[in-house]
Amino acid sequence: MSRFIVGLLVSASVTGVASLASAQVAPARYAAMENCIKQAQAQFPDTATGNSQMNARYSVYAACMKAAGQDP
Repeated sequence: MSRFIVGLLVSASVTGVASLASAQVAPARYAAMENCIKQAQAQFPDTATGNSQMNARYSVYAACMKAAGQDP
């Protein structure tokens, strides 16, 4: 029983540290994501469905994110 409680405490503290770290980079990342999604949708609007449309849109998004210094 005590091992279980210790395990829960350790996982909660690791999760807390990870969320603090992600909160520090989140504003820049979210701004880049928002900009890149808009750019990809502008170049490839929802006029067709299918893999080629999705692949083209992702390629634009990924290039934009890399240019912004973020991982896609």
